[in-house]
Amino acid sequence: MQSHFGTDPTGPFDYIIVGAGVAGCTLAAQIAARNLGSVLLLDAGDSDRSYRLRVPAEYPTAFGTSWDWSFRTTPQAGLGNRSIPLPAGRALGGSSAINAMIYIEASASDFGEWAKAAGERWSELHCREAFRQVRNWIGKLTRTIPTQLMSQHNSAFSASPPAIPELHPTIQQAWQRLHTQNQTASSYPHGLDRPHAGFDAYLRMQQNGRRISAWKLLQLALQATTPKGSHPFSCLHAAHVRSVEFDRDRAVGVRIMNHGEERVIQAHRGVILSAGTFGTPRILFASGIGARDELQAIDVPHRLESPCLGKNLQDHLVLPMVYRLNGGTAVSYPPSREDRLTYLRNRTGPRASNLAELGGFFNSSADTASIASSREPFDFQWHITPTHYLEYPNLVSHTPHLSFGLTHVAPKSRGFVKPRRASDSIDHEIALHIDPGYMSDPGDLLGWFQGISRTRELLQGDGWCDWLAEETLPGARRSDAKVLELFVRRFATTIYHYAGTCSLGMNSLAALDEQFRVRGIDGLWVCDASAMPTLVRCNPQATIMMMAWRLADWLP
Repeated sequence: MQSHFGTDPTGPFDYIIVGAGVAGCTLAAQIAARNLGSVLLLDAGDSDRSYRLRVPAEYPTAFGTSWDWSFRTTPQAGLGNRSIPLPAGRALGGSSAINAMIYIEASASDFGEWAKAAGERWSELHCREAFRQVRNWIGKLTRTIPTQLMSQHNSAFSASPPAIPELHPTIQQAWQRLHTQNQTASSYPHGLDRPHAGFDAYLRMQQNGRRISAWKLLQLALQATTPKGSHPFSCLHAAHVRSVEFDRDRAVGVRIMNHGEERVIQAHRGVILSAGTFGTPRILFASGIGARDELQAIDVPHRLESPCLGKNLQDHLVLPMVYRLNGGTAVSYPPSREDRLTYLRNRTGPRASNLAELGGFFNSSADTASIASSREPFDFQWHITPTHYLEYPNLVSHTPHLSFGLTHVAPKSRGFVKPRRASDSIDHEIALHIDPGYMSDPGDLLGWFQGISRTRELLQGDGWCDWLAEETLPGARRSDAKVLELFVRRFATTIYHYAGTCSLGMNSLAALDEQFRVRGIDGLWVCDASAMPTLVRCNPQATIMMMAWRLADWLP
């Protein structure tokens, strides 16, 4: 298997994939493994060799650095007119290089919505089989199949994604207290099957104390692939894709900027855009695809009318509910000498934590007693961390805290992205106006009130009063609806699950058809979170891998 990393690759290629994130790396691995043709993987980011991208607990320190695209929203009226940072990975591995590594497969209710929008091939039956294949693929590559889980599930799974690593002592205590309350509804961790009501430790893409990014999986897959022909794999990083190149109504390559040099690379069979919820529409806008009036306003020649491109932007907001503890182990940053040595010697300890080790799902309209047994579609998720949610990693704290990151996974609000001229550009570069429309639907605020109430009710139960010293945020005195509204609008922020700007759909106005093809253009596909018709009600990485797997089945 011929590979080029960071060098000038030869061409042309059968396929060009733009974006070495979760979808792009999964697709590249499958094109190579299935001998579908030669493939060039392009990414604007750099290598993943920094400790910030490998040591699990370091990922928040990568936000706002050169490994982050550092997008921002417009001022959000629903969030107190704040402009919110939108982290997105700019390294080989994409956002899987800087995320919390949580692996959860989407629920039946998600695919009920997808099937309505994009047809029967997106029903749960078809998607669940693709999930199974992805899960087995990960298990074979990483060889992390825990004996205790296999003994419980060998009738269902021939392999599993990476196992649950050690839990932080504070999280371990929280899990035991939740078990005491009978709030953990299952005998297996989230992700082996699908989200369910109740609490569990999260599966995460981690092995031997190190992150398993999409790029790492691709490398493992290439090592495991026995070439059946002469089709090479190539990767060029630090390559900024400016636009897609066309021959009439067919995509035939891409125009890139690499180390100050502009060039065109050709693709015989087509181009796959996997540059993310913001990066993919930016490339399409720059290629003349979108709403005519929006492109004409910034002097981009219009090629194809796609009125829904950039619309339907969705995201999950998270709200910190922080509790100071009577006892437990504090998590501080920078790490102590003991924590550093423990990690260097054994790859264990606090630095091996993804922080959000424990969590769960619930329907906010159900009473607390039935949280673990409700069969209704859930609308909230907890990401439970042994930190003060607002402080880590910026402040050193010697006081133990437990944070419930209350996450609204079924928001009604929708937003959009549209093209604009970069203010500092001298070569007519396309930038984005990003307006997620957070909290623009009144129903979302009511949902937050219910979510806060259910969380408080849970933590007033047996087993918690002797451990929780005080509710630091929002604070026990904040119970009035007006006061809670101000708290939500001030402290709610993104949990980095952007989706929907290039949605799949049967509707002829949808940007993509049901098989990821850009309507009106041959040889051009989009596969990443932007293609989701509706954002899944959980962490999206596993679903994006499933989507890429399915596109590999459909490529010519």
